[in-house]
Amino acid sequence: MDQLGDKVAYTIHEAIEATGLGKNFIYELMNTGQLGFVRRGKGGTKRVIPKFELERWLKENLEFAERPRRKTG
Repeated sequence: MDQLGDKVAYTIHEAIEATGLGKNFIYELMNTGQLGFVRRGKGGTKRVIPKFELERWLKENLEFAERPRRKTG
């Protein structure tokens, strides 16, 4: 996913910018174990999301709209 850039991990704000997902939604994904993260900073209060986790979640949740069927006859 080239649009995620060359970083190996993203802050919450960077993940929001890169994916267009909402802040509360990203926190919900992390808190429910659907999106992995790494704790960093003093006391482990900051979180970063590895690039491969964002890519995995996006690929697993990719949806395609159904194509309208052509009328025959």
